[in-house]
Amino acid sequence: MRNGMPNPFRHFTMRNIMDKHQSIAKIKQAILEGLKDSFEPEVFVRPSHVADYLHVFIVSDAFEKYSLMKRHKIVEQAMKESLYDDPIYSKITLVMPVTKEEFNETYAYVRE
Repeated sequence: MRNGMPNPFRHFTMRNIMDKHQSIAKIKQAILEGLKDSFEPEVFVRPSHVADYLHVFIVSDAFEKYSLMKRHKIVEQAMKESLYDDPIYSKITLVMPVTKEEFNETYAYVRE
């Protein structure tokens, strides 16, 4: 436990840690490639506290001019283009496209 929070990596075995890192890198690459021209995002991928699922945070001030629904559609399109047929796509349970200010106010713990 760190900072009163359970370790999010507790359910990983040594055997699948490398697979997780490769999957996280693949997700980051897909989002960065899909959004690089307009958004220049930072991408954080963290394991869920439940099972083998992943939470994805996409941080860019360019999201400021879009509603939350539109942000999700933009990110979904970028992810579907390169990840839809990949088994890792079904493991993503939370996608949060946010501005830097929103991220720092609400999701700063993700950086740790």
